[in-house]
Amino acid sequence: PVASIQAVSELMSVTSTSSKEKQQLQIIHDKANQINQLISDLFHASLEELQELKVTPTLHQSQEIYQIIKNSDYQNMTHIQSIPECLISYDAIRLQQVFDNLLSNSYKYEASQIDISFEFKKNHFVIFISDNGLGIKKDELPLLFEKFYRGSNSQKKSGSGLGLYISHYFMKQMHGDMKAVESMHGLFSFIITFSIIIKKLLRIEQRQIRIFYDRVNMSIDRKEYIR
Repeated sequence: PVASIQAVSELMSVTSTSSKEKQQLQIIHDKANQINQLISDLFHASLEELQELKVTPTLHQSQEIYQIIKNSDYQNMTHIQSIPECLISYDAIRLQQVFDNLLSNSYKYEASQIDISFEFKKNHFVIFISDNGLGIKKDELPLLFEKFYRGSNSQKKSGSGLGLYISHYFMKQMHGDMKAVESMHGLFSFIITFSIIIKKLLRIEQRQIRIFYDRVNMSIDRKEYIR
């Protein structure tokens, strides 16, 4: 969210013709920088307590992810393909934070259109996220989720090297995964994976989903899924 405030204030400053407005926008940008630094210091101080962050996956229809993506898309540059229907489990607040991080990073470093597609792979619901920027070096891909790691393209860009590390942790806690892989033309994509609870989902109400969940006594912690 802080990166979004910075990006929007920069964009408004470029398009503004009022010197007073530009000055006010610069104040907003500077204050956002200060907040970002305070947050970074807080993360550094409490990183060992990361496991104390609550992650509570609940059942959702896959189409709900569309709004989560749009909530993070402050530059309105995502191209979201059709989302196949299924029932998956995730923590909506934590998944929002994951997409906030991925999209804000893309806009900060590449500022290009972001393509987001979906597919089923065996028993998994997979999301592919890629932009059209210059990307990063292939040998840096395995390091992206390391604590405090920042890529060679991050010079002169603010950041703590914790966003992807925390996002990866959240996905693991939701019994999913996140990877960075090389894609076409030397670019790279992020892949987010969820385990499918029900494939070929019929249109049913959330209350009916809860009843179904209770009846089959499904334990997400033990990963006892049905397809």
